[in-house]
Amino acid sequence: MKSSKFWNYVLYNYLRKIKSKAFIGFNIFLIIVGLLISQLGSIVKFFNETFDYSETIYIVDETNQLYSQFQKDFNNLLPEVILEQGTESEDVLNQKVEDGDISAYFIINYNEQNLLSATYVAKDFSNSSYYTIGEQVLSGYNKQIAMKSAKLTQEQVNLLNQNFSMEKISLDENAQTAEESMGNLAIAYIAIILIFLFSYLYSVYAGQEIMEEKTSRVMEIIITSISPIKQLYGKIVYNSLYALTQLTIFMVLFTISIQYMLKSLPTEVLDTVSVMISPEQAKIVIYIIIFAIVAYLVYLVSVLILSSIISSVEEYQIAISPIMVIGLVSFYIGIFGMTAPEAPFIKIMSMIPFISPYIMPLRVATMTVSTPMIWLSIALNIVVIVVILTFGARVYKNGVLNYSGDSVIKKFIQATKKS
Repeated sequence: MKSSKFWNYVLYNYLRKIKSKAFIGFNIFLIIVGLLISQLGSIVKFFNETFDYSETIYIVDETNQLYSQFQKDFNNLLPEVILEQGTESEDVLNQKVEDGDISAYFIINYNEQNLLSATYVAKDFSNSSYYTIGEQVLSGYNKQIAMKSAKLTQEQVNLLNQNFSMEKISLDENAQTAEESMGNLAIAYIAIILIFLFSYLYSVYAGQEIMEEKTSRVMEIIITSISPIKQLYGKIVYNSLYALTQLTIFMVLFTISIQYMLKSLPTEVLDTVSVMISPEQAKIVIYIIIFAIVAYLVYLVSVLILSSIISSVEEYQIAISPIMVIGLVSFYIGIFGMTAPEAPFIKIMSMIPFISPYIMPLRVATMTVSTPMIWLSIALNIVVIVVILTFGARVYKNGVLNYSGDSVIKKFIQATKKS
């Protein structure tokens, strides 16, 4: 009978949360975003075609020799840009740039050494790729002119044109390629953000629920039907089920959206993405999911227990602020740790409960940590969760009906001392 009360409490609150307008509205929003992501390639193509979007650059070729070759070589590197020959004066061209008729223009001529010289004119330098590619193409022409003037043989020219090649040898058989490393870092970056949002938002929502129950005196009614300890465990269970439901919906929509999006993207983009994918990433994702669950539980349990001692909205903010600050600091350590995942500070932080769920996914993704250390980090967090639950159950039991006007710290101390 007692067990049925517990599960009735869990089921009632779980169904109440997934039937709420907030849950339904958020998932409708996710579906809309998923549809937009799935058709991203088609949407970009539609707007480009509808509004005739294209970048036009004029080439003022004062050498009267290079326009055709420059246009061909430039478009080989950047095919979406339209290059046209410009014959107007600089004042007219400047006005066209100002008016947005053209994006920029090049003036190409010879200098005193009979080498090519060029000027690039644009409204601003927000898109530096035009300048970079133009400089690259013209540098190649100057190299050819210099070799020709030096009267080198074709064999010598071929030797000079050879690209420098350096062999890469890794002593680690499981070492990642540069592309795979980039893909893993992208996974780690996204994971850290999602873990932060997942653990932060859902633990705060759960704490707010207790605050509302206490400030409206509903808590007194709930206590008459289920004991405080069972209520605490019930809140952990139904809030976890609620978060898991939301996460499952998100993952399903995300997976479907990405699959359809990839189908609508150009082949060259797909080729770039494919080289960043490796079999090891499946294991990385599994570890990330484990750390996401651990992060959620350690923050949820802490916030639920601290929320039990408050009597007002102001006290709620004070009570949970230490946990939220730890979460925020951990998030930034994880983000900035991407630049140096093997730094001693990052290694130490990746083993500290509360902080490690944000940092260990980075070390897993960069393969800078051994499997035993990963599981040790997980075990330490689980031990902390058990300790907090064991100690916090007493705090919750004694604090949930405490409506005194004492300070948050004093009420917390009182709750720990009572039997």
